[in-house]
Amino acid sequence: MRIVIDARIFQGERRGQWQYLYYLARALSASAGENEYVLWYDGFRRGKFVLPADLPRLRQAWSLWPGRVLRRTWSAAAFPPIEMLAGKADVFHSPFNHNQT
Repeated sequence: MRIVIDARIFQGERRGQWQYLYYLARALSASAGENEYVLWYDGFRRGKFVLPADLPRLRQAWSLWPGRVLRRTWSAAAFPPIEMLAGKADVFHSPFNHNQT
């Protein structure tokens, strides 16, 4: 299964959600199984990846869409689908509440 995780929180301050996602991603990449995990970042504040590139079954990817645009288009039209941003996804997990502006 290919699981895409919204990792845009890594582009901000290290707070509660940041810690949650960091330890979740590390634990998932070390877990047994055949799942592939993709940490997905938006393209606005492109920088270094937070997690090391050599973690098993964990890939990190950038989108060309800025988060501010995504928040508005997802709220208004549920567009673009995550597959356009991060490739095929069997499951998409986001720690964000997209209903807030």
